[in-house]
Amino acid sequence: EKLNPGYVYQLNLKNITAMDKTPVLNTFICYTLNRLTNGNNKAPHLTVGIPKAKPVSKIIVAQPNALTQSKQIFEAETAGRNGPSVAKNNGGYTGKGYIDFQASSGEHLNWLIQTKSAGEHTLIFRYALTDGSRPLQLKVNGKVIIKALPFASTGSWTNWKALTTTASLKAGVNDIRLESTGSSGPNIDNLTIERN
Repeated sequence: EKLNPGYVYQLNLKNITAMDKTPVLNTFICYTLNRLTNGNNKAPHLTVGIPKAKPVSKIIVAQPNALTQSKQIFEAETAGRNGPSVAKNNGGYTGKGYIDFQASSGEHLNWLIQTKSAGEHTLIFRYALTDGSRPLQLKVNGKVIIKALPFASTGSWTNWKALTTTASLKAGVNDIRLESTGSSGPNIDNLTIERN
């Protein structure tokens, strides 16, 4: 069959093995004749029907930050992330930008916070959401604390509000993580942590 420009062909090759008998991990491939015009006709991933290829999101590994004050702000754009991107197009944020969740599942934003002593802490997430509700799962040190942290509409992307909850942190480094698990998240500006 002839391959035509403008189409993406998906192939699932079954019953194949590598020449050296190594198991083949993925037998599903996509092919297109489309020309991707992002400057050098090279794209970091397959894109369909988009004139300019968007780069695959880069995984940013969180770096530990010490909690040195009784109440301290940690910017979202300096946190670790896989999926969400840093944005600046909606005003009113603090720092150098905010985090924009893109996908309905599989994305995360995380802070590594180093504390001197264990105890209950207040977590305040500053966020914006034009309408609806976009809950995110909250994990602390790998344990689900809140399955669906209820980020409700703030009325517009430039109207920032705070969502407050509490969590027990251990002495040492704590991984505080927001994950999308069925809906895209709101825009996250920062996390304020307050010792109780």
